[in-house]
Amino acid sequence: HSLPVDQSRGVVPGVTGYLAQHEALSAHIIERVATRTGQSVDWALAFQSRSGPPTQPWLEPDIAVALDDAAAAGVARVLVAPIGFCADNLEIRWDLDTIAAEHARTLGIEMLRLAPPQDDARFVDMIWELFRTGSGVSCQIGCCPNPRGPRASVGEA
Repeated sequence: HSLPVDQSRGVVPGVTGYLAQHEALSAHIIERVATRTGQSVDWALAFQSRSGPPTQPWLEPDIAVALDDAAAAGVARVLVAPIGFCADNLEIRWDLDTIAAEHARTLGIEMLRLAPPQDDARFVDMIWELFRTGSGVSCQIGCCPNPRGPRASVGEA
């Protein structure tokens, strides 16, 4: 999922390392694929769901641009992994399964999409373990105020 560039750099309180985390996870996935297949894999990090005013810079490239680049390079098949999401949702289904998939078809590219981990037992166990041990990142009440207005206290919500 794309974000405004300033937000991805941590200029906005509470959001740090977004781009670096996505780049690291992408590289890790590709390393695992290469290890399992014994083949090197060309890859690119792309983003979906850019919104906001056109004058505000967002993370790029958009998935459509990445598909255009792949087609120009003669790529016949792409595998899309929505790593910014933990569970399947309407945004993935619309942006990737509908819009990007149709764009890939028009370019003559076969596009496959990986499912997010959502109900994979290993993912669920990991989340439970982080919760149970308190070793995960936790958010304290009031640590992420809404920049658009005052936040109601817990008693008022």
